[in-house]
Amino acid sequence: MRALLVCGAGLLLAALIALVWLAGHRPATPVASAGDIAPTMVETAPTRARSSSAPPRPTRGEAKVPPSREQAATLAVARLDQALADQVADGRWSAQVERDVRDLLASEKGHGGRLTALACKHSLCRVEIAHDDRDGQEAFLERLTYIAPFDSEGLIRRTTGADGTQRTLVYFARQGQRLPRLD
Repeated sequence: MRALLVCGAGLLLAALIALVWLAGHRPATPVASAGDIAPTMVETAPTRARSSSAPPRPTRGEAKVPPSREQAATLAVARLDQALADQVADGRWSAQVERDVRDLLASEKGHGGRLTALACKHSLCRVEIAHDDRDGQEAFLERLTYIAPFDSEGLIRRTTGADGTQRTLVYFARQGQRLPRLD
């Protein structure tokens, strides 16, 4: 038993000597002063005009700033527009859905919305509707997602035109389909 204690104490002493030796023989690491450290660059606004609607990508060493709500909506619309442009039309389905949308907006269910743009392809539709006022837009939107063909997965963006007209941009997927990924 005594031999075991002596052996354990010897190992402990050897480990302590090794640590002291390593500490004395490590290469010196320079310590930077606050003036030597460059601040991380964060781009909060574009510094030059950009041709795309995509937010700038951070370069190495920059912190990624999440897009604003407006930037995220603009990017989502751009991606959905591209997805729609990339699709081939399903003549029968897209023609029927376009008729249904026109009929809906012509009926009372449309709450006075005026169709300004309409495009359907294989599994995705884009509809733009103008409203005279916010109340008309709100009344339309309250019912929209409960009425075919809008009662599927979709994205709605409300804007105000330069003339003060309330605009509703709607993307919706074909029943049983999903919207394209937005990331």
